[in-house]
Amino acid sequence: MKHITPLLFLFSIFIILSSSEIIYEIDHQVNETKVVYDSNGNFSFHLNFNHAWCAVKISSQYPISMDVIEYIVNGTIRDEKAIGSGIYLLVMNSSQLWCGKTSMIFSGGKLGQLYYIHFGIDRFINYTYDNATYEQGIVKGRVFLLPDWLNLSAGTWYVVAMSGAFGIDNKKVEYNNNSLWINFSNKCKDLEISYTMGDKIFALWEANFDSIFDINIYGERAIMFKGKKIFNIDNTFIGIIQPATGQGIERVKWIYPDNTVKKVFIIANDRKNKWWWFGDDILDVLTITGINAGKYCLEISYNMHRSYLFPHFPLAYGVHFIGADIKLPE
Repeated sequence: MKHITPLLFLFSIFIILSSSEIIYEIDHQVNETKVVYDSNGNFSFHLNFNHAWCAVKISSQYPISMDVIEYIVNGTIRDEKAIGSGIYLLVMNSSQLWCGKTSMIFSGGKLGQLYYIHFGIDRFINYTYDNATYEQGIVKGRVFLLPDWLNLSAGTWYVVAMSGAFGIDNKKVEYNNNSLWINFSNKCKDLEISYTMGDKIFALWEANFDSIFDINIYGERAIMFKGKKIFNIDNTFIGIIQPATGQGIERVKWIYPDNTVKKVFIIANDRKNKWWWFGDDILDVLTITGINAGKYCLEISYNMHRSYLFPHFPLAYGVHFIGADIKLPE
């Protein structure tokens, strides 16, 4: 049995950082790569784009060192409202996550409110009551990665940034000048940089999973039994799971296109800010970096409740997932 402190893992809400100086700006319509130095030998890569995700490839035969990576999102939702939004920024090599940061913001609800309930057994029973709070009309935020994580070995690395809204069709999200800034240190030499962008995003909450039973009493109770979601991926599948929160148990399982299985069973005690888990490494299961195209299957079950001894913390919430079908730069 192993344990982890969840706050060390991934999640931060409402992150604000003052903007770094732009040394060179590349508009998303310009198909070229340029890096420009300042007088101190430092240099930056800055990309503006109007898409749900972008991926930047960085290669060098020398070690790669960055001072900060910052992702700023500016999107509006056309014609309707969402229950929340998510932003994910990460660094990976050809097959494995190195580090990442996520920000998720939600409309909220009233404690004890019957937020969502679903029963489903084949074609015979299919009942859903959706009482979620659809109030968010924007997808905005800022996340960053700092130098402690950004001293990389020589080779090829990818910086991937994505964002999406929960509870709506993400084709209705219109982005206006999202910004990805990568500030390199003066230790870097002979960098090659290229990038791709796209809009195939998965921003899912519990209602997007096929399940036998699912109930969310806002902040009090979150239960899902045999939740399942299929993803048909054309390129590289990258994403992150925000597990159900509170006190209780959770089981997460991935089935990859080649039938590789990764799974973990989690015992959560968020009052003490700890998870204990059995099975595969928890980071390998709660994050996905699938380099092969094909069908991916995510299965989730959980039973979470609010702390009985400390009723104001932690609260119980259901699962969320943000991911994308990404064509990495060649």
